[in-house]
Amino acid sequence: MTTKAKVAMVTGAGNGIGRAIALRLARDGTHVLVCDFDSDAAGYAQAEISADGGTADAAVVDVREREMVAGAVKQLVGKWG
Repeated sequence: MTTKAKVAMVTGAGNGIGRAIALRLARDGTHVLVCDFDSDAAGYAQAEISADGGTADAAVVDVREREMVAGAVKQLVGKWG
């Protein structure tokens, strides 16, 4: 898989398909904002990406809450542009 994206925000990235997508993007060189409503799951995914040599940050996000999504986007832009 290749991507032109340098930065990605992946929701549901704490587990399952979202986690697999976040890990793959990071392995391909993308900076990943790992978003999940479970802070522990997001943190574990971030740690796994970092241990694998990737770049990631974690955010607690419930995608049903507009303000939380906006905050995550602000975090992503502030960190990686």
